[in-house]
Amino acid sequence: MILRKVVGRTMAEALERVRKEVGPEAIIVETSFAGGVATVIAKGEASQTQTAPENPWRGTAYPREEPEPKSVYPEGFRPFAEGMADFGLSTKLIKILLRAVKGLDPHLLKKGNPSLQGVLRRVLAGLIPTASTAPSLGGPGPQPGGAARSAEARMGVPLGGVPAFPLGGVPASMAQLAGGAGPLQAGAAPAAGQRMGVPLGGPRAVALVGPTGVGKTTTLAKLAAQASIHQDLSVGIISTDTFRIAAVEQLRAFAEMMGAPFRVAFTPQDLRAALRELQHHDRIYIDTTGRSPKDAASLKAMRGFFAELPIEVHLCLSAGTRRRDLVATLRAFEPFEPRYIALTKWDETLAPGEALSLAIERNLPLSWITNGQNVPEDLLPAEGNILAEAAIKETVPA
Repeated sequence: MILRKVVGRTMAEALERVRKEVGPEAIIVETSFAGGVATVIAKGEASQTQTAPENPWRGTAYPREEPEPKSVYPEGFRPFAEGMADFGLSTKLIKILLRAVKGLDPHLLKKGNPSLQGVLRRVLAGLIPTASTAPSLGGPGPQPGGAARSAEARMGVPLGGVPAFPLGGVPASMAQLAGGAGPLQAGAAPAAGQRMGVPLGGPRAVALVGPTGVGKTTTLAKLAAQASIHQDLSVGIISTDTFRIAAVEQLRAFAEMMGAPFRVAFTPQDLRAALRELQHHDRIYIDTTGRSPKDAASLKAMRGFFAELPIEVHLCLSAGTRRRDLVATLRAFEPFEPRYIALTKWDETLAPGEALSLAIERNLPLSWITNGQNVPEDLLPAEGNILAEAAIKETVPA
């Protein structure tokens, strides 16, 4: 006898999968329903198992996207589709790219066409929302509807025409890409005006929020150091993370090394007082306590720190997080009204495409990418061209 765990969107769906996969004589050991997922533990003979165990969840509580059969894609596009799927890009996004290329020139999809790779990169780059296209940077920014505006809408479905972005030469900044799965090169030096991801006249107070362990404090240190060293800006640092052991001491030591004023806020009143004290500085960076997306009570209390304050909130997400967890995190931190997403730990994953796909499909502007532990080097502004080349590899099977 073997035990199998089977899940579904409803209990009926999970039980039907038990019948198919474990067999009609299966013994139901346990059932549960939590977080929109029905779970059934069933016992059956080994010979009754019809298929190998699978994880049907990938995305916002929807069944996992199964890879498209190779025959679905044109021969010339197929190796790129396989590479993008390995990178983690969603099937939905890959199909959008295919339709876009067909709309431009169907001949691009012929096997061996040398132009296809460059066109795919530029199409994908045009889909990636970044801080450089947001209103505070002078760009068009998210249109009314924000997150609800889909990738198809931005491409102008039915994608029969030319997308509204240039198909000219490859930017020199693409040289910042590393090989393999496409992590960005450590220590790549973006242009001085872009290092902060915001212009010199941009928001004065920036808070980093997110789950535990995504690298908020390290990211804050990189931002503060780049602002001080590369832009010669006066910087103030505030910590509201009085929960994690030694968090305050760690950031205080960093601030002292930089010669930057440092304040600790135990209450919302403390935060307001600290902001008043530091109001004459060019940039104020605020570190926060990491909270689980499931801890609604703590998140609600933390949200009170920022109520009605002129603070630009950036949500930090680990680039290697699975899509379903990303969606849960976005939902949990929505009350903070984050303006941008910072993708951290890019160097620690082989498939950052799940996070990138979600940002594209929900039109969530990306601000920064962190790709290592070095302060301040391992921080890059999110740029569509760089991310597109990471997703669409240089070497493609013939």
